[in-house]
Amino acid sequence: MSEKKSMLEEEIEVYSEKNDVRGVIRDYGVVTKLFFTYAGREIEMGIKRNLLSGETYEELGQQLIDSYISNNPETRKITLHNWYLERRENNGEEVCIGHGVVTGHPSISDSVSMHTSRVQAVYSDFDNGEVIVSTLNNVYYCPMEYCRWKKQDEHAELIPDYAKMKELYQGKIVYPLIEPGKVLLVLSNFSEFYFHSLCYVPVNAEDGKRAEYSGYPHI
Repeated sequence: MSEKKSMLEEEIEVYSEKNDVRGVIRDYGVVTKLFFTYAGREIEMGIKRNLLSGETYEELGQQLIDSYISNNPETRKITLHNWYLERRENNGEEVCIGHGVVTGHPSISDSVSMHTSRVQAVYSDFDNGEVIVSTLNNVYYCPMEYCRWKKQDEHAELIPDYAKMKELYQGKIVYPLIEPGKVLLVLSNFSEFYFHSLCYVPVNAEDGKRAEYSGYPHI
């Protein structure tokens, strides 16, 4: 009984300097949990430390707090990938709407393909490489390199300085590489079925050329 009590009473204080948030880790023997408060919410996470990595509970707790806050829909900006804008008729009126795969939306899960409500303003931010799309309720940030060019070509007039954007960003998506003889599978929360890309360079490949591949979903 005394041993169980000592486990319940064992607490490790955690502090995220980046977000100025304090928490506590409690060891319950069977499970270890992190507790902290953010934006008026009591957050409780079950955690497991990787002993081989040498990380401490304090370090793990800080990483989890920072990860939660940076990925919280209330603190993330809403982003559209594989996006384009189009004109559409709505109740006899021509309106502009945006399409894309969304992340960071407060009410839509990441990786869902969606369309926005009526677009009220569009701004090309070349300093950050984004097209900023404003609707009545949300602001969407669209990375220029992830524009669906063929679709957007049909409504080029909807994007300020579209010709400049296309010249600078078409074909500029970065696909990670890996050394010959190894395979790199890249997943993302904005790609269909989370599949972003695959890289494999045969050891004896001429000029370090990557092998071609095809992929499809299979349940």
